[in-house]
Amino acid sequence: GAVQLSASELRALLPGAKVKNLTRQGSTRYWTNDSSGEFVASTDGKGGHGRAVAGVGRSNTGVGTWHLADNGTYCVQIEWKGSTEQWCRYIFRMENKYYGVKSLKDGAAVAYEYDFTK
Repeated sequence: GAVQLSASELRALLPGAKVKNLTRQGSTRYWTNDSSGEFVASTDGKGGHGRAVAGVGRSNTGVGTWHLADNGTYCVQIEWKGSTEQWCRYIFRMENKYYGVKSLKDGAAVAYEYDFTK
């Protein structure tokens, strides 16, 4: 029942949005999409974040950038202490929640949960 957001919907949603992202490993991360395309991210590190940047259970911050790619994906790069996280996701809305997936063709692609608020 999820509906993919169009590029115009994403252009309205993403700039200035406060983002909360739940990782598969159990971490919660936060940032605000600045209209300049930059942000500062923080994580509680409860499940680690990517490649064990600060280790499980250790909070961390990183500087990042975001943009909307030509193919309609929300792209993020975060420079955590010790590693770089980079990804692009197609964004879907289901009821009042948002989910991002890496691929539209892979039916088994993991859906990552996001909250976008202004």
